[in-house]
Amino acid sequence: GNLDKAPAHRVNDVSVGAGLKGAKQYLPFFQRGGRVNGIVEFVLSGHRFKLHIPKEGVTVSPQATSDSFI
Repeated sequence: GNLDKAPAHRVNDVSVGAGLKGAKQYLPFFQRGGRVNGIVEFVLSGHRFKLHIPKEGVTVSPQATSDSFI
């Protein structure tokens, strides 16, 4: 059926392993872009979570600081 012809959704997970080096390429976008829409995929604990950003096709695990997320 049509499911065989559906495009593959590719997500770049830069929250773990080798993706951490690739995360640096997204940092300027997030710093300049201001507010970014995302979907919480997984809550690791009260202050740690994985966030999927569909517009960029990337999954990140931000770390909270006193004034913002990095």
